[in-house]
Amino acid sequence: MKHFQIIPAILLVVSLLFASNQLSLATPKGHEALIDDPINEFGILKEVEDSGYPLATLHIEFPERKFSEYFTINLEEVKNVNMGLLQKWIGKYVAFTYNSNLTNALVDIQINGKSAINTEPVEFTKNTIKVVGVLKGASKVTESDLPSTISITTANNQKLLFDYYITPEMVKINGRKVVVYYEEVVSNTITKIKLSK
Repeated sequence: MKHFQIIPAILLVVSLLFASNQLSLATPKGHEALIDDPINEFGILKEVEDSGYPLATLHIEFPERKFSEYFTINLEEVKNVNMGLLQKWIGKYVAFTYNSNLTNALVDIQINGKSAINTEPVEFTKNTIKVVGVLKGASKVTESDLPSTISITTANNQKLLFDYYITPEMVKINGRKVVVYYEEVVSNTITKIKLSK
């Protein structure tokens, strides 16, 4: 009788291992089950949006699984494509490799109750996290095409990193204690892409 119980157990382990390898895009947004290794995918390129050179955002659909997802691509790192070529690929299948990471998206920085980055009031969601800490890394305005990396260090020495375009207002409060609001978001970054034949 024991032998008959072992077989289902083995099948369960094998199915769990298979499921973990298939996690990639099937993982809902907001979940932290992210994969460190590059993921290979195949889908229809629906939209290409300029996100400020060298970055672009690609909207890719997976018809067989009935969903779509957004991906970021750095055109200086993925040198075999450019905006013009990607635009020509819209509506066609592409094969690509990407990395999926959990990143901190800065929503607001406040000091003395006033925002240092927003002119209009910000609406926070249930996913917005609030921390208090010292702003570092914002000693000069960002002049490159890519965002700078700033950090917030809390009283218990927790260090949070954010990619953001530093403004003159942020430079003025660099090194000071601020209130930061942010959200953890899934960032999908394409490292290779080609037209699928």
